[in-house]
Amino acid sequence: MKKTLLKLLSVALCIVLLIATLAACNGGGISQEEADRLQRDIDRLQDELDRARADNINAGNGGNGGNGNSDRGSETTPITPDLPAIDETPVSDFEYRAIVGGIEITGYTGTSIRVRIPETIEGLPVISISALGPSIGPLESSSQYRDISAGGFDNTGVGEVYIPNSVTNIGTYAFSRNPGLTNIVLPDGLSVIGSAAFYRTGLTSITIPNGVTEIGSYAFYESLLTSITIPDSVDIIKHGAFLHIPSLSSVTIPDNVPQMIGAIYGGPPPFDSDYLTSITHRGITFSKEDQWNLNEWRRFLEDSLPEDLLVAFFR
Repeated sequence: MKKTLLKLLSVALCIVLLIATLAACNGGGISQEEADRLQRDIDRLQDELDRARADNINAGNGGNGGNGNSDRGSETTPITPDLPAIDETPVSDFEYRAIVGGIEITGYTGTSIRVRIPETIEGLPVISISALGPSIGPLESSSQYRDISAGGFDNTGVGEVYIPNSVTNIGTYAFSRNPGLTNIVLPDGLSVIGSAAFYRTGLTSITIPNGVTEIGSYAFYESLLTSITIPDSVDIIKHGAFLHIPSLSSVTIPDNVPQMIGAIYGGPPPFDSDYLTSITHRGITFSKEDQWNLNEWRRFLEDSLPEDLLVAFFR
């Protein structure tokens, strides 16, 4: 601060001397060029005086609005874009058990609708989320399902969930009956999406990681998805996985057609062709736009799709 005051005084003194010199020279008839040069020097020194005054004010305020902290001390670490802006949910908000290889979360007792599942609990990796309910689907009657006491995150009112990369299995009914669930981040290491895992959720979009090998029966039944891309890694899609989703208008099937378990066992197909407006397979998009009505669309698909893919859309 003392250095700043000294700079102020010296700059001010120089300005005064230059002004006095300019006045004396004008009386003595100096050239206009010399007078202009002196004026420029005065203007330059005036700018330095203004900057010195500003430095003095900042020094008096501690460099940060009077809080005594330097600018460097007030810097914050920017949030990394790919990290969720949500704190890890306390372990006390979960019910869990030890299984082979790590921890399985079996229940959520917290009240927050935004959840970030910890990667480890008691020093062990969290590898599975399940409701421990019986392995049956909602079928055509949702009343059958309501009688089931599931667990996991079923019917807990969550709206946003971040799952750590340690999780490889999302089990039966894990997140079902959460109409407010609109955002969920699936981990890259995920391999199985269990039966009815996202049944009746509010999800309008979801990215299935390329690593998932199985999508269980009724996994997204009666959700709000608008489109879905099945990654190349998927080997099996079980019956009713994407059934009863009027908003689901487009689906992309990988080149290596997964085994569609549906009509083989008398159950419903994984998809409902009545709602779809486009199906993409091997880079070719089959569109409903050119079809006159639903029957024409069905006949078109039956004539156009590979035989091993028809089971995905028709009983």
